[in-house]
Amino acid sequence: MTIEGRCSKGNKMKAVRKTVSKSIAATVAVATVAAIPAGVVNAAVLDSGVDIMLSKNPALRAPELKNSDSEQQYPVHGFAASFIFYQTVSILIDDDGRGRAGRTFEGEAGGITTPGAAGFVGVLFTSDLERLYRETVSFEYNAVGPYLNINLFAGDGSLLGHVQSGAISILVGIGGGNGTWL
Repeated sequence: MTIEGRCSKGNKMKAVRKTVSKSIAATVAVATVAAIPAGVVNAAVLDSGVDIMLSKNPALRAPELKNSDSEQQYPVHGFAASFIFYQTVSILIDDDGRGRAGRTFEGEAGGITTPGAAGFVGVLFTSDLERLYRETVSFEYNAVGPYLNINLFAGDGSLLGHVQSGAISILVGIGGGNGTWL
């Protein structure tokens, strides 16, 4: 029996809306449930031993960067919160390379992200930490549940650094905004 056979003309649109709403809700629920186990699996260290064989062959190794543009790595942790169209991000540098805690980045963004919060741990990559502190004015983020990327930019749009991190999170979305190092 078709929708027309079950519903009067006035209720056809109501029935269609209800069916579409249920389909969307089911899709979101399945996507959320699927993202959590995928994140746990992706967070596990997979060691097949292949990397040991590859590293012995000099032709298969990546070249080492030895110029002044090579990026340094700094351990970080932080927090992100989303209220769908408004987000906040905090990045705390755990060790500035001199055995001390580094500075903290605070940013506010606009974008579209599932509502919720994230705690993350990762690595900040930058070629010049002092320049990053001095010149950062904006950032963008890319959140996909267990992975969070934050790119930090100068006023002229040049990339100063980026954070690659694993997260305990339900955040999925993108956005960007302004921020500063405190």
